[in-house]
Amino acid sequence: MTQKPIAVLGGGNGGHMMAVDLSARGYQVHLYEHPKFEGSFKPTLIKGAIEVSGIGPCGTFPIHQISMDMGKTLNNVDWIHVVIPANGHDLFFREMIPHLREGQKVVIWAGDFGTLRLRKMLIEQNKNHGIAIIETNTFSCAKVEKSNEYFVG
Repeated sequence: MTQKPIAVLGGGNGGHMMAVDLSARGYQVHLYEHPKFEGSFKPTLIKGAIEVSGIGPCGTFPIHQISMDMGKTLNNVDWIHVVIPANGHDLFFREMIPHLREGQKVVIWAGDFGTLRLRKMLIEQNKNHGIAIIETNTFSCAKVEKSNEYFVG
């Protein structure tokens, strides 16, 4: 059985690196950025891949799907990683909620109480059943000593 793709919402540095990390590990990644940020995201959208240099995994990493269409991004995914600053949560949550379905898991990276905000918005829209929301308190990069690889997590 093949694994379902994993969604990464947010086209900033954190979202790009999470997409690279997951892609390098063999996952199919759906990377999404809100249309409001098209200007800074356009090079990734056009290329269909992310180029990485410096420390960690370097090279060009093809991403399975890169989109500014939330419905397309969340189609057939069970795990959704929201990798954006807290001041962008409402914007992304409003786009995301109509496309959420029972059984999905939403991880909010550097949550800043994003779980509470998302749960409130889900209740207000009567979509609070069967969707798990997980929050982290930081977004970090760690080095795996034996393999000399870097990963997000």
